[in-house]
Amino acid sequence: MVKDLESDTFDSFTRMPNQFFKSVGLIPYSLHNDPNQMKYRMLLFLFFCSFANLILLVIGECIYFCKTFGNFKNFVEAVSVALCIGFIFLALAKVGVVFWKRDKMSRLMSDLERMFPKNEQEAKEYNVAKYRSQTIFLMKFYSIVQMVMIWCFNFYPLTETLSGYMNDGSWEVDFPYIIWYPFDPYASGYFELNYMSQMWAAYVSAAGMLATDLLLCGATEQIYMHFQHLNQQLLNMKPNKRTGDFEYNKLKEYVKSHNEVIRLTVELDDIFGGSILFNFVSSSVIICVVGFLVTTADRSIEVVKYSFTLISSIIQVYIVCLMGDKFIVSVIEEKHF
Repeated sequence: MVKDLESDTFDSFTRMPNQFFKSVGLIPYSLHNDPNQMKYRMLLFLFFCSFANLILLVIGECIYFCKTFGNFKNFVEAVSVALCIGFIFLALAKVGVVFWKRDKMSRLMSDLERMFPKNEQEAKEYNVAKYRSQTIFLMKFYSIVQMVMIWCFNFYPLTETLSGYMNDGSWEVDFPYIIWYPFDPYASGYFELNYMSQMWAAYVSAAGMLATDLLLCGATEQIYMHFQHLNQQLLNMKPNKRTGDFEYNKLKEYVKSHNEVIRLTVELDDIFGGSILFNFVSSSVIICVVGFLVTTADRSIEVVKYSFTLISSIIQVYIVCLMGDKFIVSVIEEKHF
């Protein structure tokens, strides 16, 4: 029982995205006191180093794409390079929103924490366990798919190298991503560093994109929970048997709570609205591109890694549609009241 109660907390809705954000050096919001300054500076250093590396590599990809445009070995190579570029730009857009709107995010999350049920009785009234379990399941499933996808891409060349060595003794190395370098990236001492740089950049883009989606999911689910609780309270209101009137003091409280939840909805839209639209459009394009790559892949490992990319993009679109649908349903239910 104690374990269950401890899990039905405000942090349980945001713990997973916060862990992914911190793994790339970003603290998305601050609820109480400022974080430990030494820890904050170290995370900030990690953040700028990680994204500087990512930006430099995507510039290299863009240069490669421009220099070889029309001269690719095949059309599939051009599509795969464009896919990586699009994936990184989408990740940068999502993380950029959280970074530049950190103050607004802090205010939103502080308000959500303030409104969150404070004890066991309130948690039962709000049905926190139900919403938490749904949210955690979606977060875990999406995280597993995203991480499997990115590490399939990262380790694919290594499996090819080991396979060749075990079969015929050859030792041919390659990078997981096609990037232009102003020097020989295969030179002794450079290859290992460049490979780790690409692997880390891939993880940063995947983790940043994933964390932003999960944070949106956690915040939206809480707002939806408040909408549903408010709807239930309104439905349970009964007129006074003697006078036939409602308890207007309670009704005023419900109206005040309703306005508060609406305000949070507007703030959430202000933070994520633009990135959600960009996410929906770009993910739809990525789904088409990855679908093409799956059908043209000639190796099973390529089918696997592109299939996980396809599933990941579909989940992104699903999350956006699911969160929007929940808001619409909540508003319609209130109008019916």
